[in-house]
Amino acid sequence: MRMPKIFVRKVIIGAVLIALSAVITMMIKEALDTQNPESSLPILTVTCNGTPLTTEANNGAPANNEPVSLLRAGYEWSFFTTIERRTPPVTAEDLPLTPTTISAGVPVSLTFSRDPAKVQVWRAEGQHGQDFLELSSGDPCNFSAPTVAGTYIYRVRAEWTGRGYIQYFFCITVQ
Repeated sequence: MRMPKIFVRKVIIGAVLIALSAVITMMIKEALDTQNPESSLPILTVTCNGTPLTTEANNGAPANNEPVSLLRAGYEWSFFTTIERRTPPVTAEDLPLTPTTISAGVPVSLTFSRDPAKVQVWRAEGQHGQDFLELSSGDPCNFSAPTVAGTYIYRVRAEWTGRGYIQYFFCITVQ
């Protein structure tokens, strides 16, 4: 009769220790994520006809002044106990983007490292376009490049349920 009490006590102590280690792990992850929130945000990959755009810059700060094809320009993200907000560091007219040259009408695909609940895509003409028009295709993550030659800037806003949103910009030149 004494064995079941010892067994139950060990099971309870084991469950408490597992729960305690899970809480400590979550607190450590929270501390690391809030120290460098950029590294824990989902990543967007834009592919044009199967070829990914090059360098991504976070918060308008290109690394080593390299040309940037994709820019994460602002976000609001909920971590375990905190919310981080970063507004776009520059206006759409001043985006430090280098256009990627592609052929007319090629397929463009947006892929996120973590699936968003909602995606919206807008396009403006010119590298410093101001009049963004929302693309109204069925799947906002898969569309075709324009068929008219010119430079186009895209604004992508992705939302994750319970986590927040991120805004990205990228630029293409259609030949």
